[in-house]
Amino acid sequence: MLILCLTGTIGSCLQRFSTMPYLFCTVSDACNFASRNDYSYWLSTDQLMPADMAPISGGTLEPFISRCTVCEGIANTIAVHSQTTTTPPCPNGWNSLWTGFSFVMHTSAGAEGSGQALASPGSCLEEFRPVPFIECHGKGTCNYYANSYSYWLAALQSSQMFRSGLSALDSTLEGTSDDLTVVDATSLRRQIIKLNRRLQHLEEDNKERGKREMVMYSITVAFWLINSWMWFRR
Repeated sequence: MLILCLTGTIGSCLQRFSTMPYLFCTVSDACNFASRNDYSYWLSTDQLMPADMAPISGGTLEPFISRCTVCEGIANTIAVHSQTTTTPPCPNGWNSLWTGFSFVMHTSAGAEGSGQALASPGSCLEEFRPVPFIECHGKGTCNYYANSYSYWLAALQSSQMFRSGLSALDSTLEGTSDDLTVVDATSLRRQIIKLNRRLQHLEEDNKERGKREMVMYSITVAFWLINSWMWFRR
């Protein structure tokens, strides 16, 4: 299930899977396939990743991608959220199809991400996982990355409304310096991972540029050698 679209809409259920299911086109009537700097995001299963967390590709991807079915009914569906740990009841005259957890949105790879309409059934996931989606690249690999975030409606009490969450967070951090150190280390680790990914992309670009330059150089040398040989033949 592709989650670039709202997960409660039929457009999120593609009939065929590809790590890069789209092209990008320009006003010059040219379309291109971005193999390194484009991403797609799919709802994932509870399949465990390999111990080394190496990117997966090919047939090994199949058990990681969630499946979907598009169904037709005679009634509308809506999602109801309680903003508490209690499962909310359906409105009078409505039947419950399933219960789950209030999923709002996800972000990854900088500005990449998408959100959910809270009235959509796609915002009510039956299972909770910190990262319910997997990130795929045009080069054919998928993985879970440290800069992938999912956002869920928090459970709030009526007495907590209109209170400043930031001040409560600050007071907690002041009293637990060890926790603050862990947070700083985690943030630093995420930044390092982002920098490593960018460096990998730059290295790949440089390698391809070097290959192109080598090919052009070889063609140029061959051209001049052939011309020189033909000139001497005269």
